[in-house]
Amino acid sequence: MASRKRHPREADELVRLFCARAEDARGEAAITSTERAAVVRIVDLLGRNRVAVLLAAGRAATESAHEIEADLRALATFDENEPRGRDAVAAAETARHHGDLRKAARLATSALAASAGDLSAKARAYATLGAIHRARGDLDAAHEARTLALASRRALGDRKGLAVALGELGTALASLGRLQEARSSHEAALALHRELGQRREEGVELSYLGASLHRAGRFEEAKRAHEMALAAHVETKNERLEGAERMHLAYVCHELGELDEARSRYRDALAILRRVGDRALVGVLLGYLGALEVEARRPEEAGALLAQARVLHREVKSPRHDAITRLHLAEHHLALGEPKAAASELERVLARDVLEPEHRAWAEALVGRPPTLTADFEDQKTREAINLLTAARSFDASSGAKVLARRALANLRASGPIVGRRVRFAAARLAEALTEDATPLAIAADAGHFIVAGRRTELGRRHTLKLVLRRLVEARLRAPGEPVPWGELLRAGWPDERILYEAGFIRVRNAMAQLRRAGLEPLLTARGGYLLDPSVPLVVEET
Repeated sequence: MASRKRHPREADELVRLFCARAEDARGEAAITSTERAAVVRIVDLLGRNRVAVLLAAGRAATESAHEIEADLRALATFDENEPRGRDAVAAAETARHHGDLRKAARLATSALAASAGDLSAKARAYATLGAIHRARGDLDAAHEARTLALASRRALGDRKGLAVALGELGTALASLGRLQEARSSHEAALALHRELGQRREEGVELSYLGASLHRAGRFEEAKRAHEMALAAHVETKNERLEGAERMHLAYVCHELGELDEARSRYRDALAILRRVGDRALVGVLLGYLGALEVEARRPEEAGALLAQARVLHREVKSPRHDAITRLHLAEHHLALGEPKAAASELERVLARDVLEPEHRAWAEALVGRPPTLTADFEDQKTREAINLLTAARSFDASSGAKVLARRALANLRASGPIVGRRVRFAAARLAEALTEDATPLAIAADAGHFIVAGRRTELGRRHTLKLVLRRLVEARLRAPGEPVPWGELLRAGWPDERILYEAGFIRVRNAMAQLRRAGLEPLLTARGGYLLDPSVPLVVEET
């Protein structure tokens, strides 16, 4: 153990190295508890740099009670009236880590004022301000601060810091919906990390890139990026990042409609994040898992998970994530047929103005407001979901809107598995609206007549049309939403004839046109075939 009298230079060097390692750790548990205790003890004996070391130690460790106590003790010791740039940044980062965003912003602003001649401290202060603004939901200010942090890193010629700043700027751009610019920034950061041989940072950047691809609705690409990020985190033995990455992968699986796979991945991630004590990420994960159970029609589990998530968001003071979880809660109420409760949640969320563009547009669509969608809005899946929700509300205006909505829904179902959590949610609400609004379609068992909107149509001697219609009814009863290929309809209507390809296609198309003209409005064209709209109630009358 170094002492003040015998080894002051060695002790000061140890303090300097410790603080540098803590800064490199960027909030991860890269320092052992034994090493931490030894250095803090040296500082106690020497009576120097105590605040800087305690703050650095707090940033570099996971959230145990002892570490939180050390952080808060250091903050209490810090003199805001005489801030030194780097110490003020450290204090701001610690305040942000513990959810005191107001104090964190004040300290970061003080750090900027005290760092006039220290570009490195200024870059860190801008980066911290960017994180604070993002947590508050002030996305334009977050982008501005991270742009200034990047400029400071460029001026320093600090390639490692430049790579980090590029990644952080990418997340700010993605939050603003500028996804193409965000991907470019992440790709530039990723190239730098790889060039510098920083495997851990490479994993972090791959995760950012995956998140940007996710926002754009490019789920398969996002999944590959997150899988590569997970491999990097496992290789570098970083449990917290591994848990976070498993959560991101679960969310992508949810978007792809792989609910069982997503649930299993969420459970694995939850075990890791609870073990490392990251309550903020546990709250985020519980909110995502609650949204999954909403879609899985498990309302009790969904309600309990969303309530737990909100408790944690409040504990760690995360208004942005609390707003997102309240969006999931509104979806939960809508799925249960409780529009008033959903509207109450949505109005509160929109009033706080902390949502990112795609979340805000979705909340506006859910509550029935015109959504804020700019021409460069790149989240195509959210745009598609909003269009479906708009269709569900358009029935009163026009009966033709019902026809268009039915066709859109049937074509969506016929195109294969529906990708995108919000798209599936909106499609389910549209199907419910169509079912509630629809007049049943009644068809005789022998297809001799059908009744649509109270109008009865006899097919009489049109034997071919009856055979084709019977085949469509059989398909609707067996597999609603699956189109009947035109070749099958050809064989059903003309069972004993050998017909050339083009002539057969024309015959089927003409038969469909005749059925529509006869009044069979719910007959829809789908990819590769035809089907009876699954959202229209079907009654088969015995003859």
